[in-house]
Amino acid sequence: VPVADRWAIAAYIRALQLSQRVEAASLTPEQLAQLNALDAPATDAVLGTAFDAGINLVDTAETYADGATERALGASLRRLGRPRETFVVCSKLLYGVRGGVPSSRGLSRKHLHEGTHATLGRLGLDHLDLLLCHRPDPDTGLEETVRAMSDLVTRGDVLYWGTSQWLFVKVPAATEIAERTGGHAP
Repeated sequence: VPVADRWAIAAYIRALQLSQRVEAASLTPEQLAQLNALDAPATDAVLGTAFDAGINLVDTAETYADGATERALGASLRRLGRPRETFVVCSKLLYGVRGGVPSSRGLSRKHLHEGTHATLGRLGLDHLDLLLCHRPDPDTGLEETVRAMSDLVTRGDVLYWGTSQWLFVKVPAATEIAERTGGHAP
């Protein structure tokens, strides 16, 4: 597993405190991004083999192949018929999908709400286990992002939220905002 992925996975495992054990390996975003290029039997074989090997975390993003990766992953999950509690799905928001209007990207309340529901639709799931803010959004205030992510957790659309490629100093600031406002911290 590449170093960057090991760091992300280790942080994920520490942050979530899931009752379900999360393996310290995942299908990488690069591997998942190629699923949409495969036919359905090949996609199912890749995902099924990963699950059979004990990998239970899949990490995707709205922007991978303009949402096609999420659609391919969701279709394969449905065909494989694995119980929902046996796997963990993580997705990331920020970039939107190509051709989207300006409000269909970023970490604004609007995009986080609509982007999460679009991701859930593409995956065919009723919730995400983990939703990450892909990178910082210089056009949206941190408090708006924290409150919107917290609201997604409160509504049950997302079980946990976190960050992917943020500077470390932003995470304690986001945690402070969540604690001050009675929300869910990353």
